Amino acid sequence: GGTVKMVGISSDAFFLAENYERFEDGTLNYAGIPALQYGFDLLEKVGMPVIQQRVSILTHWLLQCMNGLRHSNGKSLVQVFGPQNDTDRGGTVIFNLFTAEGQPIPYFQVEQAANREKISLRTGCFCNPGIDEINHAIGKQELQLYFTTHAHGNFSDMNEAFGKMRGAIRVSLGWISNFADIYRFCKFLEQYLQ
Repeated sequence: GGTVKMVGISSDAFFLAENYERFEDGTLNYAGIPALQYGFDLLEKVGMPVIQQRVSILTHWLLQCMNGLRHSNGKSLVQVFGPQNDTDRGGTVIFNLFTAEGQPIPYFQVEQAANREKISLRTGCFCNPGIDEINHAIGKQELQLYFTTHAHGNFSDMNEAFGKMRGAIRVSLGWISNFADIYRFCKFLEQYLQ
């Protein structure tokens, strides 16, 4: 809802947003409520099993592509978080990119490049800082130290303090996604190969 600027799950610490924003929980998208009926009608017409199968197949292709992207020295470009197959996951894939030397490629740079190519993806912690702490091996003691020694902070400052990256890149597949979308996205990722 925007009331918290930063939060540490394992350390039970947070920084509130600045000024009046700390009191806002966000606004309900009341203009979008009438669209729900159209969405429900579509789901009933197409059927969840069909949508699930389509998304599973597309996710399989995406994971194959991402896991196959290797630098000339053999190191993987992509680190996928979560299940490594399409059986145990939905159509959302969270990942980070790494150079041939193993250095993380900042997610905000990837987001900017994707925006220029009209590719829709999301970056950050995705309203789930707990999984981000797990993905990047950020421990309770590190978080407690950071929150007790800083009056305020942001991800850039925290990354520098930890010497670790926070955040990731997320792509989500749905019933309107297709193979051409995945192919185009994989071609986009190839620009980062060294």
